Amino acid sequence: MISILVSQGLFLGTDVTHNRLLYKFQDFCVASPLPATDYMLGLALSDLAFVTPSLAVLICLFGYFHLITWSFPLAFVVMLFGWLFSSAFGFFLSMFILRSRSAYSITSLLSALLTVLPPVFYPIQLIPSSYRFLAYVVPTTDVSILVQSELGLQSYSWIQLVLSWMVLLGSTTLFFALAAYRARWRQP
Repeated sequence: MISILVSQGLFLGTDVTHNRLLYKFQDFCVASPLPATDYMLGLALSDLAFVTPSLAVLICLFGYFHLITWSFPLAFVVMLFGWLFSSAFGFFLSMFILRSRSAYSITSLLSALLTVLPPVFYPIQLIPSSYRFLAYVVPTTDVSILVQSELGLQSYSWIQLVLSWMVLLGSTTLFFALAAYRARWRQP
């Protein structure tokens, strides 16, 4: 689920790039009183519709394997923060992509770098301890740690959980602020 949500959030950058460069739809939005964050969240929610069936299947599998407990809503909130982070990151990045053809390559590469290399599909204990600090600064690692902890798949110290919350909330806030205030959202 983490990989699907983060990848979908990053691919928002592809849609924004196409809307800006090919369709010139973003020019209409910029000319209106619509803030950049509303535009970003509207597109992100519409993109979420495409992955809803796969998320529903995964939630059913979670139920089948008895992973849906009282803590599942908190795990889902953590995953939504990961989606918000990646959506804001994808939106902010899309403002600097100059060619529509490049958008798919860049978002695909970032999706792989944020979901395959960090410990999303495997436990962080497989990374040598001297290199773990690199994984901890990647927000998807922290999403994975928090979800694994909430679902009872892995146990982590309370310090690690607090640090993971801090990194996740900090990175989400940072990229949301960058998308809101530093994105190129003005008419040339």
